Amino acid sequence: MFQGETGVFDLTFTRLVNNVPTPVDLTGAEIWFTIKRYFTDADPGIVQLTVGSGIVVAVPSSGLATATVPNTTTPPIVSPASLVYDVKLKEADGTYTIPIFGPFTVKPAVTDAT
Repeated sequence: MFQGETGVFDLTFTRLVNNVPTPVDLTGAEIWFTIKRYFTDADPGIVQLTVGSGIVVAVPSSGLATATVPNTTTPPIVSPASLVYDVKLKEADGTYTIPIFGPFTVKPAVTDAT
């Protein structure tokens, strides 16, 4: 992601049922998309999106959601910033999983015009 851009991320939640990827029903689920400088930083970190606040689940039975990181979230940077992120899912039955995680890089933008 480049500093100052709006990041739109498609999230797909599936689990294997009889060795077949099957959509996780997101009805009543909670989802957190969190970006931090370090794993040990307190929530909300740099940004924390939730369903209704940056995360949209259009058809819960599809297992699909979209997370939108606003362009105002990425601070001005001089060199690429190496951050960390994860997506945490709490299903309606109380099951927690972290199906998506890893490094999150924000690169400096060349053009400042808006």
